[in-house]
Amino acid sequence: MSGYGMYPQAMLNQQCLAAVGLAQQAVMAEQSGMLPMALMGWEQVNATLGGVTMQARQAMLPLSDQVHYGLAVAEYHTARLKFMLGRGMESPAHLGIALQAIQAALMQNPGCAPYHAFAGGLLACVGNLPGAAQELSVAVQMNPADGAAQALLSAVTTQMGMMTPTMPPVKPVQQMGGAGPMWNGMAGPGMMGGGQQGGGKAVELGQILDLTSKFLNVAQGFSKLFGD
Repeated sequence: MSGYGMYPQAMLNQQCLAAVGLAQQAVMAEQSGMLPMALMGWEQVNATLGGVTMQARQAMLPLSDQVHYGLAVAEYHTARLKFMLGRGMESPAHLGIALQAIQAALMQNPGCAPYHAFAGGLLACVGNLPGAAQELSVAVQMNPADGAAQALLSAVTTQMGMMTPTMPPVKPVQQMGGAGPMWNGMAGPGMMGGGQQGGGKAVELGQILDLTSKFLNVAQGFSKLFGD
């Protein structure tokens, strides 16, 4: 067998299941205080799920929105751990990939409140506070019981209220395939911790990374990569 035939759906599923195991190991490593090992684990998840998405695209195979979400989660944790380990200059690239992945998940499943909440957290990380507020507002409207998303929305709106009155107005949000409010743009290198994006000033990055992690159930998210 050659070409794309080497990557049938069953093989991609196997690789995703391997990513689940790697993610669980990374979570346990961090819980044990072994941050470098946890970072290595998330980087392996990135490589695995990134390869799955590329192979599926090349072979024109269907891919669950939960796989895109899994990649977004893994890239987020990679950015977070690198920040904690003093390698914050490397974090923006991972957050950019995470934003692209959660956008793909939202385009496939715009009615998923956790996706909107996570997108809001990522947008806050890169300094796009108006976009973050929009996504978090959607998440809270969909699930008023999400206390962590409400806390993050409160932090974002508080920071926005501290801005000067001369802040330019928010640009109209883009509508993609009925996915609801999306981000006005994505940050590149240099957007961490104080850069401008979408007319907003970044909330202190460590606070946002911590708040975002609170509503992110990693083990549950990866164990449910494959829907019914």
